[in-house]
Amino acid sequence: PLVVAQSVASARYANFFLAWTVTGLVFLVPGAISQVLLVEGAKDADTTLVDHEPRADRAREALGFSLGLSTLALVGAIAAGQLMVVLFGDSYRDAGRLLPLLMAAGIPWSIAAVRLAEARIRRDQFATVAITLTLGIGILVPTLLWVPTRGTSGAVAAWLFGNVAAAIVAVALHQRRRPVAHLGALSG
Repeated sequence: PLVVAQSVASARYANFFLAWTVTGLVFLVPGAISQVLLVEGAKDADTTLVDHEPRADRAREALGFSLGLSTLALVGAIAAGQLMVVLFGDSYRDAGRLLPLLMAAGIPWSIAAVRLAEARIRRDQFATVAITLTLGIGILVPTLLWVPTRGTSGAVAAWLFGNVAAAIVAVALHQRRRPVAHLGALSG
């Protein structure tokens, strides 16, 4: 939002910020689901799983639930975007156009968030760092490059690009297994 605020007119920024804020609130849901997976997976790892491997059924449930909610949020954003213009007038047209575009990134974010939680449970630092860096760099660098010339469209494209890139990295690293040292064997 800061790069956008410096690059576009205030009315356009207000529309962007409204859509961004709604999107940010909805994006909390896949993150929260992933945190539940992380907590429950940590319990499993501490009590039953020697190799810190999350239960596949729990991960599938979290992924399915997150993807389902993200898809519903996207459909809702399409309707809300149109309704916003009807209820509040033409000055909200940009917010109504931007909301579903920003919300579309919720689908890849759901994948990245759940797979990131799984990597944390597995104590796979490489996957954790790779997913997180891909998301951050995949959003920030395109934002810096695209927003000054493309405005809010550049911000949306950067947001989508970073989330898709993080999901691709998360899926690619999902099957990767890192050997975990067992403390009992190491301590003698």
